[in-house]
Amino acid sequence: MLNEVLRQYDLLISGEPVDLSPDNVLPSGEVLSKYRENPELVKQMVEERIARARDQPILFPLNKKELSGKCRTLRATGTRDGFLKLKELCKELRITIGAYSFAVLTLAQAAVYIRRSGNQIPEDGIPRIYKDILVNLRDHLTPSPGECYMLYIAYPEVSSSLDRNASLFDTAKDMSKKVQSILKDGKLPYFLAFEEELHTGVYSKFFNSLAEGTAAEFTPSNQGLYKHPTKFSWGQIVSSHTLGGSWCPHVANQVVLYQCVSGAMCYTIVGCDGEENTRDNEEVFDLFVYVMENSDLADCRTNLMDLVNFDLKAT
Repeated sequence: MLNEVLRQYDLLISGEPVDLSPDNVLPSGEVLSKYRENPELVKQMVEERIARARDQPILFPLNKKELSGKCRTLRATGTRDGFLKLKELCKELRITIGAYSFAVLTLAQAAVYIRRSGNQIPEDGIPRIYKDILVNLRDHLTPSPGECYMLYIAYPEVSSSLDRNASLFDTAKDMSKKVQSILKDGKLPYFLAFEEELHTGVYSKFFNSLAEGTAAEFTPSNQGLYKHPTKFSWGQIVSSHTLGGSWCPHVANQVVLYQCVSGAMCYTIVGCDGEENTRDNEEVFDLFVYVMENSDLADCRTNLMDLVNFDLKAT
């Protein structure tokens, strides 16, 4: 939709006739996937999500007194050199940039959690860290729906259990295997049926009663590349960010979006407003962006404690 607005604006600025012929109304992702039937698989998906909800740890509990119904957005724009180094590393590791980014974000969360614990790993260890990855449903329907109005979805789920020696590269390779496995397990086309059952079915009373801010933390997107034109008669798009004004904590306590635009990565984190809530978001975000942009500084020895002890202020 945004691409079409920019295209029409370019015609207007150029003095060309604006295309006023509306496109045909296309089906939505909900229409295409909601009524696919596989009750046993949906039941399994719901039971797995409920089991997670019963004991999922929240590394950075929200300061409820600061919640105002507003979100705060943090943004950063990388460099072409940083993106080229990132591509080269991922090619060498034989993983996607998405898998590497999920590992970097996971270790950044764990690192800040350890810092909050006095730079010491708690006696009971680091809690398991969950990720709900925002995936474009269109890519996972058979047959392909082609062009349509498509919703993003907060699934699949991946999780990691880390210790002080957790390697960045090993975590990235593990993430890659988990994501590829989940993308092939056949669950994605049933996500909307799963969502409906989760909120209205036998477990709905429990799930809908969960306290605000306990559903998910630091939910990333797998949309790594801006695929639309960036050069127009009036100028060029060099970065892309989002406000996401009503996402948190309803979608997740933090939503992390990043994609390559005009050869450089653009990073955005949307989180709940408030000094304490923003402090946690900002520290994780700054560490995440630095590691992503300086991938040439990482090697097979880079581990969780390196991120814990890293001082961004000294760079």
